Amino acid sequence: MFDRKTPLAAVFLLSIFASSEVISDIQTKNLVQQSASVVKSDDVKSAHDSAKRWGLNSQEWAKYETIMQGPRGVWSKDLDPLTALGIEAESEIERNRYAELLVEATRKRIMSEIAFQKAYDAAHARLYPDQLAVVPFLMKEKKHSANSMLDRIADTAGKQQRRIAFFTLIDNCSKCNVELERLISINQKMDIYLVDSDAKDEKIRRWAKAMKIPLDRVADRQITLNHNKFPSVTKNTQLPASVSIN
Repeated sequence: MFDRKTPLAAVFLLSIFASSEVISDIQTKNLVQQSASVVKSDDVKSAHDSAKRWGLNSQEWAKYETIMQGPRGVWSKDLDPLTALGIEAESEIERNRYAELLVEATRKRIMSEIAFQKAYDAAHARLYPDQLAVVPFLMKEKKHSANSMLDRIADTAGKQQRRIAFFTLIDNCSKCNVELERLISINQKMDIYLVDSDAKDEKIRRWAKAMKIPLDRVADRQITLNHNKFPSVTKNTQLPASVSIN
């Protein structure tokens, strides 16, 4: 690299530059490793927090992520962790565990949504007291797979003095009409959700008139009329269905 004619000063400077390049390279590698370590630590914490929110441990969350990277993620890309793990469970014990977790999570979600619906209804009554309370539920919904949840929690026997959420159909459901008439006759306080209203206020108003819903009870909020926005309740759900909400 150097010959005898190369000045010593030049040799000295070149050595310094070479050393600086080596040090710089080492420092760069160290910074990259440190950054990678920080990113990995953040990923681990995020995974842990996500798992905890669903009542899972880190190993179960990792399994869920693996499942969603495979065929199941293509077939059902928005599947929640509990449903995904339950479908791909390797034993009856696992399947039952995830089913129970999903029931509890779904119940908690719907109860909080109903509570907000009641607050929305009350606000509507304060702001627009002269309007019939056809109230759309405004929280943004996500698709959910627990279609049978209402079958597990709908039990109004002996609870007629408590307010209920009553899910019913406008069209072609004679047993829905019979049950509604019974609830009205015992002065049941309820929030009525019309599953097939198609988000049309006028459709609900015509139905309410045909069913002779007491307008005075609607006015004082003993009865509210609502478009259904609960994804776990569809036209295919066994209706009518009632859920105690207080």
